[in-house]
Amino acid sequence: EQSNLYRTQQYLRMAPMTESDFYQLLGFLFYSLLVKLPCKGDYWTLQSVQTMISDNISHNRVDELLRMLHFNDNTLIK
Repeated sequence: EQSNLYRTQQYLRMAPMTESDFYQLLGFLFYSLLVKLPCKGDYWTLQSVQTMISDNISHNRVDELLRMLHFNDNTLIK
């Protein structure tokens, strides 16, 4: 909820975050803790493709979700 509010407040031009998107992002983050690669983009490269990730969420969508991920309502901050 707060991520979509933040997206709107920041005028970010991307699709709203769904519950499924949130869980896919969490899955990617947990997976990347277990399977270490030099950079985030390597999970989608042909040399080291991780099908568990690349078959479920795109690199661009992960970047979008990380940009809009927000847990706090900024309107309540004094």
